[in-house]
Amino acid sequence: MIEDIPHILLLNPNSTEFMTDNAVAAARDASSGTFQVTGWTAPKPAPSAIESASDGSTSTTVCFAALNDRELTKYDGILVACFSAHPLIQALRERVSIPVIGIMEASLYFARMTGGRFGIVTASLRWEYLFQTAVENYGLNSFFAGAKSSRLSVLELESKPVEEVNAKMVQAAQDLVANGADVLCLGCAGMVGLRAKLESALGPDITIIDGVLAGAQILAGMARSESS
Repeated sequence: MIEDIPHILLLNPNSTEFMTDNAVAAARDASSGTFQVTGWTAPKPAPSAIESASDGSTSTTVCFAALNDRELTKYDGILVACFSAHPLIQALRERVSIPVIGIMEASLYFARMTGGRFGIVTASLRWEYLFQTAVENYGLNSFFAGAKSSRLSVLELESKPVEEVNAKMVQAAQDLVANGADVLCLGCAGMVGLRAKLESALGPDITIIDGVLAGAQILAGMARSESS
């Protein structure tokens, strides 16, 4: 810890720096000074976005080679900022002694403690299938209302007009609510900042979980419990 404040490394396993910057800014705003966050972006040839299982494997190889153990152990925890069962999570757990979590598992556990059934608002259509498999592997399938794609790529969340992105996200969220979800997870680190829009559109009965914020809070809590 730095001055008794947990210090978290937010590790973006893709090579798009603005995603790292946006996620770090959101986490710092939410921290209210209770924890510190430093960002790290995967170097090329890591993919610019994680859109498939093969992208996850490629980015793991790149990140694992680029990361320095001595640097990693300066932190109290590592948050892998990709909403997936990213292979880098387990690889880092085998390499360092500090806690390592991903934003997907953080979101799912928050969702399970928050409501009855949860859904995932995702980007491209491929993730609907991949998330179904991942949720089953986490043992949470009986609480899962499904994943719904906005039919946008990860990078289009930033490049498309705000009105178009918001409309597609809201529609996907409404479909999940109609399917029984009372908690919704934002299924991409690139969706940081969309929580308020969905809360406004869906009303107070639906809880929206941002995995970046959930993961940072979990790691900060773990660090405090270990130091007490």
